[in-house]
Amino acid sequence: MRKKLLVYVMCAAAAFVNIGCGGSSKVDGKAHGDVVKGVNAQTLCENDGRYVEVDTLENLIVYYPNFSTIDLVCGEMPVKEDTCVIFCAAAAFTGSFIENFKHSNVAGDHVSSGKRYEGYECRVNTGCFVYYGGHEWDFIYGEHSRDLDKAAQRGGMGYAQIMMINEGKVKQNYRTNPRNTKDVNEFRALCELNGRLCVIDSRGFVNFRDFVKDLLQTGVSDAIYMDMGEGWNYSWWRHSDGTAIEIHETPSAYTTNWITFYK
Repeated sequence: MRKKLLVYVMCAAAAFVNIGCGGSSKVDGKAHGDVVKGVNAQTLCENDGRYVEVDTLENLIVYYPNFSTIDLVCGEMPVKEDTCVIFCAAAAFTGSFIENFKHSNVAGDHVSSGKRYEGYECRVNTGCFVYYGGHEWDFIYGEHSRDLDKAAQRGGMGYAQIMMINEGKVKQNYRTNPRNTKDVNEFRALCELNGRLCVIDSRGFVNFRDFVKDLLQTGVSDAIYMDMGEGWNYSWWRHSDGTAIEIHETPSAYTTNWITFYK
């Protein structure tokens, strides 16, 4: 296993459009929403400069959170008033549209705040991302139960998803199947690029295989999918002046989990 030191059904996929295990559909095509003013900084964390570095490339937008820790927040999306949060976005797939949150409605077993929870079986999940604390993480392709246990033991987090790239090699999954060559959407992945952890979005609607190709050409060594689609694509990051900047405008009432970076 490689470490990095930084600086119930096949899934609900068949029931929705352009999703893996439920929860999202075609997006609205808007790249960014409005800028929303943040609140006064709290004393729980320190302001040490740029919270998120944004690199706009020809086909991709790269977000580098300058984080101190990461968690998988479940049940309720982090609020912009929590000025310790610098980036958050949906991670694992959501199974069903239900009003009350249940960990069993998250695709695959997952770790939140150092505790492991049982999610529903999602066969399109081919790997996971685990965070052990500090600036140590791993992208696991294939069996990952022990890695989730390790993340929980160390007070970290982890979620299962479609592994797109692992150790510089493209991994086969249902989206790259030749039958899905017309799978066009706005895509997002949690990636490692030049030894740094980042979130990368496609710039507009693209073919999934083209998105993976763009990631490889940019130098991404590891990439795991993040849930997208209308409502699920709603996310936000914090500018160094404290404002929270939305990526896409409209949140869904049914999202269940968010990878969350803290300053």
